[in-house]
Order: sequence, then C-alpha cells, then structure tokens
Amino acid sequence: MIDSKKQVMAVILCMLLAAGIFACGRGGRWIFSLNGEKIYDTDVKAFGLIYIREHNLSDKEQMKKTYDNSKTYGDYYKEELENVIISTALLYNEANEAQFELSDEIKQEAQKNAEEIAAFCGEEWMSDLDISVSDVERVFQMKLLGDAYVNSLSQEEDTKAERYIKVYQVTFSTVALDKEGMVQSDEEGKIVRLSDEQIAQRKTDALDLVNKVHEGGDLEILSKSYGNSVTGIEKYMKYDDLEKEYKRAVDSVSEGEVSGLIEGDYGFYVIELIEADAKEHAGSVALYEEETEIQEKKDEILEKLYEVHVRDDKDYKNNKRWKRISMLSFLQ
Repeated sequence: MIDSKKQVMAVILCMLLAAGIFACGRGGRWIFSLNGEKIYDTDVKAFGLIYIREHNLSDKEQMKKTYDNSKTYGDYYKEELENVIISTALLYNEANEAQFELSDEIKQEAQKNAEEIAAFCGEEWMSDLDISVSDVERVFQMKLLGDAYVNSLSQEEDTKAERYIKVYQVTFSTVALDKEGMVQSDEEGKIVRLSDEQIAQRKTDALDLVNKVHEGGDLEILSKSYGNSVTGIEKYMKYDDLEKEYKRAVDSVSEGEVSGLIEGDYGFYVIELIEADAKEHAGSVALYEEETEIQEKKDEILEKLYEVHVRDDKDYKNNKRWKRISMLSFLQ
C-alpha cells in the first residue's frame, strides 16, 4: 500500500517537473492566461517580432514620441500588440476545442513565415531576445490555425462571382449637381431637376455626340466639347444592377463599340463598352466581399470570447510582467 502511494506521488512529481520544464522552455512564467491557453514571455517576444515586421516598425525615436496627450507611440503599439496576442490565443483555443487540427499546409506556411522573420532579424538579434525560430513558428501556427477555423465557419456557402462590365460613360445630367458632382436636393429632400428647356438641350447634345462618334469620332475627346456640366468617366458596373434600358444598350454593342442614347433617371448616357465581362474585377470584388465576411465573423466570435474571458476575468493578465514588456525591446 505504501509502495503504491509512493509510486503515485512519484508520477505526480514527475508531471509537475515536466510542466515546469515545459513552461521554462517557453519563457518561464506566463504573462497571459486565456481560457486555459497560457502565453509565456518567449511567446510574447515572438508576437512582438511578428508585429513590428508586419507593421514595418523600425524607428526607436518615434516610439518615444507622444501619440496623444496621455501616451507615446510605444504605448499605443503595445496596446495593439496586446489585442493581437489575446485575440490569437482565444481563437487558437476555440479551434482546439472544436478539434480543428493543424494541416500540413498550415505547418509549412508557419515554418516559412518563421524563417522569414528569423532572416529579417538575424541570429544576433534573435539570440539577444533569447528566442528561436521554433518559438516564432509556434506563434504563426496559433495565428494561422485560428484564422483557418474562422474561415471554415464563414465559407459554408460558395458564392458565385457576379458579372461586371467596364465602360467609358459620358453623362449629360438632367439634375442639379454641386461642386463635387453630387446630386442636389431641396429642403424637403427632393432631387432638384433642371428645367424642361435645359433637359431638352442636354438630350439634343447627347444625340449629337452619338452621331459624331458613330461617324468615326472619339467618344472621350468629343464629350469634352459640351462643357463642364458633361462628365466622362471609366467605371465598373455590376450587370444585374443596371436599369433595363442601360442593360439593353450594353447587350446591343460589342467591346469597343459605342451605344446609342440611354435615358436614365438622372441624365442621358452614352457609353463605350470596354469589357463585357470584367472577370478580373469581379474576382477582386468577390475576394473583398469574402474577406469582409470573414472579418465580420471573426469580430463576432471575438466579441463573445472577450466578454467571457477578458472583460469579466481580471486575472487573465499578469500586469507586473506585462508592464516590463517594452516595444523598444523588439527593435534593433
């Protein structure tokens, strides 16, 4: 009985020693403890190097300058770094709880990113901070796993890229515009329209432009002869959002051709179709919308996690240890 108790105590002692060795290997004492995920001094240093590299920070003197009346730039960037560390740790823990595993792709990307940081810093700088490439690699794994987890929640439905067109559009406005070219409204909020005579003249001018272009003239050059009230601009437009008449005009011409007169709610238009299906632009828009959706999802998740693990938990951070961290220590 006594021997079995000794064996149990020995196992427990070994586990405690192993935990202590592991903690010391990652920088000794923890600075942040978030939902079971501890961030040690070494982790913070790795986060700091990644942060200054991603934000191109190198000026030590700027860090000492006043950002506002109450803090320096160094204080500001340190607050931002803290948010990055907390957000990364919380998302990483969520990914683990959801049994979201590190893929080979994530491991390779984390290794590549860590090697780039190490090459940027140099051996001497890394040695002075007492961190290794593997320390930086681990932080990248945390960041990438958390991002991959959020991405998986935001991509349940594949959205097809919308069709966009690219045109050079000349506008003969039938409404009053201000100096910035914005539509004017009266005190009641109603759009200020031009007089019937002015609108008739704009239509005559627009038809005259169409005729001249169809006779071989250049749309952009000729449009400038009708005064400052007539504007010409190259623009992308979503095909499904076009008014019926505008859409018919687009469908009636091929790339490089100029349409006839198009009557719209705010003016008369003449267009040259540059791209009938601007796939590259459509892809850029789709990517932007996807990234926006992912960021919104990320903010939503973090809002809930902060509420639970940060705002209501005053022990998530060791203030004395965090206070000793300076952004200047991450700069050469």
